[in-house]
Amino acid sequence: EIIIHVSNFRHFQSGIVRTITLGNHNLIHSRVLNRRSLNFSIASSFLIAAMYNLIIFMRRRQNRASLFFAIFCFSFAAYIGLLLEHLHIQLFPNLNWELHLKILIFTFIYTSSMYLLYLKALFPDHANRKIVNVLWLGTTVIAFIILITKSEVYINIIGILYLILILSILYCCHILVNALKDKKKG
Repeated sequence: EIIIHVSNFRHFQSGIVRTITLGNHNLIHSRVLNRRSLNFSIASSFLIAAMYNLIIFMRRRQNRASLFFAIFCFSFAAYIGLLLEHLHIQLFPNLNWELHLKILIFTFIYTSSMYLLYLKALFPDHANRKIVNVLWLGTTVIAFIILITKSEVYINIIGILYLILILSILYCCHILVNALKDKKKG
């Protein structure tokens, strides 16, 4: 019989985050290394894309789509490294749990928000400026609340953030579908 006691009174989704695997040490270690290699390969690809788009933006400042895509790629690479591999915990083992949670949420928030701004810059005829601004404002307000409050407070409004993110993703799909219908290049 194995008994594991886990508690965290600050976050409703805390505790054991992955399935516990029992078995041969070498096999489990090999699986972990394979998963990490895949995640770091994906994160590295996003970092390369980010650097490439940042260079394009620096050479052509009027191309804001490249800037937004670069920030999206940086944010997504950070999200992969932070959430999937907890790299920041390995680098900074004494990192405050509250700060850890805020970093995770901010990379998640700004990944989707930057992609929305990227699509708006890429397909301005298909993105309604007012809708994009409302979604961006909602995300920014909630991000500010998260920044200035403790988890006991902002965890109660995280559902609103998820709703805004789902609406942002759906609106991104809407923009892409309309751009495909009109055979826009981008």
